[in-house]
Amino acid sequence: MSNITWERRHEAFKAIWEKLAGTLTYSDETITKIVENRDADGYITSIEYYAGTTPKFTLTITRDANKRITSIERS
Repeated sequence: MSNITWERRHEAFKAIWEKLAGTLTYSDETITKIVENRDADGYITSIEYYAGTTPKFTLTITRDANKRITSIERS
């Protein structure tokens, strides 16, 4: 079982957001919007990152039959 305190997940998401801002785009542009896409079971299938209205990149998440993440691809 994970040691994550899910009641504080907003703090984790904020820390991730701040770390990602500009870092993964390899530019000075700041990530201003993140869009999560989910499957019918509610699992995240992709995450889209934007600088303003311009899409910068997408992380596509692949899962196995047990819904465990098997890969994350950046495009």
